[in-house]
Amino acid sequence: MKAFASRSRDWEDIRMTLVRQGVQALDWNHIRRHLTELAALKEAPEILDQLETLKVKYS
Repeated sequence: MKAFASRSRDWEDIRMTLVRQGVQALDWNHIRRHLTELAALKEAPEILDQLETLKVKYS
């Protein structure tokens, strides 16, 4: 939901979650499945790219 909102503070919260919990602790299939649908509704596919960039950076 934070990525869908896509505000600066939300991306910082996502970054901190990746740092604290670790990338591998998250269910990326679940996240991608739901976020893909939400991003399409919002007509903002760049949300997925930004999340993937953070995932790679903190892997």
